[in-house]
Amino acid sequence: MMEPAVGGKYDPAAGRRTKQRRCPGEFGSGGDGEVIAVDMARMIFVTGFARGGTSWLRDCIAFHPDVGKIPGEMVLFRDHSADREGIARQIEQAIIKKEVSGPYYVNKAPANAPHVGHACRLFPESKFIFIIRDPRDVFISHKRGKQKWMGGENSRVAGCMKKTRLYYEGYLQARDEPNILLVTYEQLHQDFHATIKVVFEFIGLRIDKTLVDACYEKNNFWNLASRNVEDRDKGRRKGVVGDWVNFLTHREEAWYHKQRYWRDFMAQFGYDWRKVTYESILKAMKEGGVIPMTEDMILEGQLHPDRPSLILLHDIDLLTTPESRQGVLDIARIEGELGMASMFDFLPLDDARYQPLQPRDIVEIIHQIRELSPRSGIGLHLNATERFFPIDAPEADESHELIPEAIACLHHQIEQYREHGIEFRLATAHGYGRRDLEPNNASAVFRTELGRRGIRMFDKDVRRGINKRVTHKARLDDVGGALSVRLFPHAGRVDDAESYRRFPGGSVIHFLIHPGNYPIHKPLTLGLRMNRLPRTAVRAGA
Repeated sequence: MMEPAVGGKYDPAAGRRTKQRRCPGEFGSGGDGEVIAVDMARMIFVTGFARGGTSWLRDCIAFHPDVGKIPGEMVLFRDHSADREGIARQIEQAIIKKEVSGPYYVNKAPANAPHVGHACRLFPESKFIFIIRDPRDVFISHKRGKQKWMGGENSRVAGCMKKTRLYYEGYLQARDEPNILLVTYEQLHQDFHATIKVVFEFIGLRIDKTLVDACYEKNNFWNLASRNVEDRDKGRRKGVVGDWVNFLTHREEAWYHKQRYWRDFMAQFGYDWRKVTYESILKAMKEGGVIPMTEDMILEGQLHPDRPSLILLHDIDLLTTPESRQGVLDIARIEGELGMASMFDFLPLDDARYQPLQPRDIVEIIHQIRELSPRSGIGLHLNATERFFPIDAPEADESHELIPEAIACLHHQIEQYREHGIEFRLATAHGYGRRDLEPNNASAVFRTELGRRGIRMFDKDVRRGINKRVTHKARLDDVGGALSVRLFPHAGRVDDAESYRRFPGGSVIHFLIHPGNYPIHKPLTLGLRMNRLPRTAVRAGA
């Protein structure tokens, strides 16, 4: 028998699994071609809510070099058969047919969920991972998806929740079994590293940081689903948590409020009705004792020794519509009422993203910001590279023939603002542009020219100096239209004052908002989150 090439060991240097051939004696073929029975102690069953992350969790587990992924969905327990041998034989046949390599194997099937209690007791040596999700997001994922099976009753809240309740009650019949682990979609999404470690440990897989980091880079849902961009035709529709705030109607919301079963479920797992907004986050920061840094404090690197400091930046990337312009003024008004300090960083006056406004219109917006939020500063949002070096242009050094022209353009942009009475002391890079190729908007050549004008580059100079002295740094960004949270020092909510009281003194929070790009008053969905301290998955019986 020819030995098929199958997925093999994880290679840290390559950042992927290498290929290997099945060795004689490994499951699938013995030295004489005899089929070797599958060891059900090495079998991992992923089940849980439909549209709850079963495929995603399976792929995360299958990333481990010791786990082979059995593709498709094997619904094995629906008839409550006690035929262990027959079920094991079906699994064997699938492994052989799909040429899957072990020593562990994983398959996912949400339809096994109602019967998982029977399955746990039939195969006490196997491992079962059950994943649940905010029932409102489960429904929205059915409602917005375009696959045929998501239609009909599944696209209506009562029908979708009837099925979801049946699946969850399957877990309730299994929760006291020692071979089942309960995790939530939100834990895997918002605290990937800690949650996948708990999953690996439960299965009995070896763990190392390099492997978990690589698993995250390959499988974090923020990348898999293209951030906040919705593709209704794909299974991975959207890479966010809390999408119900965008699509749940008042009638559907009222339905959940009337259902005691789902009210109790949501209370048990912390799914509440609070909606995160820019304003709720800023209010929580203020109440939690965060110190907003003024432009002077940022330039001088003045961090509060006993409380967290906030660097609040607004990149003004878009002013083309009345809505975008109103968003900029609305965030200034909110911060002014809260007594917050921030930086509003503007692109050059002639940037196409500010048309059809005239320079005087943009300057008038700046004056309004200063009136609404007196503690806020105005900075330059540098984009000098983009006009001369397209994103796909090859890398070039400072000797490139277009560099003098780009430098002249930068000085012209500064002079245009100066003619209208706007002087800059801080600048930020409009992205870095060109994916960090040289030159980019934060290149040394431009930082040198800014320095000659008495302007410092925040991204490469000021921030680096501040970060060298902090006890801890965290980042909140709305890039992509959903809020991403990096290096929050614990698992607290971003709109809870207590979360900020728990920050160590001398720490800094970088909060980047694009008020012209996204509606300021609209509730936020949650994208990528990476915490400093781990949470744990919910074990059986919780």
